[in-house]
Amino acid sequence: MKIFSLHHKLADIIFHNPAAITVLNRFNIRLGVGNETLEQACSRLQLDAPFVEAILNISLNEDYFPERAVKTFTLPLLNDYLLDTDRYYTQLMLPNIARHLDSLITHSRDGGNLELLRKFFGDLRQELTKRAEAELNAGKCEADDWQPVADSISDLLSFFVVHLRGNYNENLCNAVVSAIFTLDHDLRQTARIRRQALLPLLNHD
Repeated sequence: MKIFSLHHKLADIIFHNPAAITVLNRFNIRLGVGNETLEQACSRLQLDAPFVEAILNISLNEDYFPERAVKTFTLPLLNDYLLDTDRYYTQLMLPNIARHLDSLITHSRDGGNLELLRKFFGDLRQELTKRAEAELNAGKCEADDWQPVADSISDLLSFFVVHLRGNYNENLCNAVVSAIFTLDHDLRQTARIRRQALLPLLNHD
């Protein structure tokens, strides 16, 4: 388990674990990082550096949860991050999977059960979007860990890996599965943040 500090260069973090990109993006840290460290980026963007450091490490390591750092989280800070995550899912990650999936079906000679999987994804996308938009419209996060949505994404991934049938375009299929893997990992870690950091704050309030 690799734990990153504020003194690590952003490029080294990304090279070690590309999943860091989607987390950093939510803090407006984008590719083209040069030699900047995580601490320097936080200073430039006026971010709460310990919060960013903790969220990044929690998101990249499934068994890592710094209880001391989490106790310093404030509800407004965590709420803003999770609402940005809602936007990231609905505006970027879900549309990206949909585009890849549409292209896969269009360019596959025999789609097999791809249409069934597209329907499954469509239902899942609708549910995730509904939850995200409810929070965005309210301007605050619900007391919900989103675990059922995370489980549905894992089911979709399992269907692709285990049950996919037909004469499909392998290159495009790999792109779809890669995008779903990214969302699956992200959602599971976000569900953990909600469960172990957000819910205690909401219950305390």
